[in-house]
Amino acid sequence: MMNENTQAIVLSKVNYGESTLIIDLFSRESGRISASAIASRKKNNRHFYSPLSILDLTIYKSKGKYNKIKEVRNALPEQLINRDSEVHAIRYFTAEFLKHLLKTEVEDPQLYLFLYERIRELYHVEKKGLYLINFLEDLSPYLGFDLSEIEEVESGLTEFGIHLGQEDLDLLKQKDKGNTKRYLNALIKFYAHHSDQIQHLKSKAILSQIFA
Repeated sequence: MMNENTQAIVLSKVNYGESTLIIDLFSRESGRISASAIASRKKNNRHFYSPLSILDLTIYKSKGKYNKIKEVRNALPEQLINRDSEVHAIRYFTAEFLKHLLKTEVEDPQLYLFLYERIRELYHVEKKGLYLINFLEDLSPYLGFDLSEIEEVESGLTEFGIHLGQEDLDLLKQKDKGNTKRYLNALIKFYAHHSDQIQHLKSKAILSQIFA
C-alpha cells in the first residue's frame, strides 16, 4: 500500500452510491486509470472532476477494485473561472472523444504533454471551432494513425457503419476548412474508422453550440 502523486486529465465521472464518484482519468505517469473519490457537498468538490479538468492528485493504491483519491488540487486556474459555453461544449465533447480513444495503461509522456498544452490553450483562443479542428488533426499521430494516411485512400470507405465518402475524403486531403462544420464531421468519420465507439458519442449534439 502506498500513495502516489500524479497529474491527470478527467475523462468522465459517474456516481457510485450516495457519496462516491468513480473518476476515469488519463494520468501523466500511468496512462489510463480509474479511481474513487468522496463526493462531499460540504466541500463542494464535485466540480473538480468536470470533464477535461487537469488535476494534481494524491492517490492511495489499494487492494480493492478502485484506488482512492486522497487529495485533489486544481492544476490549471483557467478551468475554474471560465464560464464560456463554447469552452464547456468543447470540454464535454473532447473528454468523451478521448475516453474512447485513450486505452493504454502505460506512461505516454509525449501524448500527455500534447494534451496538457492543448487543453490550456483552449481557454485563450478566440476561434473555438477552428481550435477543435486543429486539435483533432494534430492528435492523430500520437494515436498511431496519422491523418496524412488519408492521402493514400482513393475511394470511399465503410467501416463500423460509418461511410467516409469521396466528398469527405476530398475535404480531408485538401484540408478544406472553408465549411468548418462539414470538415469537422469528416474528421470525426475518419476517427470512427479506428474506433467504432466514436460514432456513438453522446456529446456530438452539443457541438451545435459552436457551429450554429
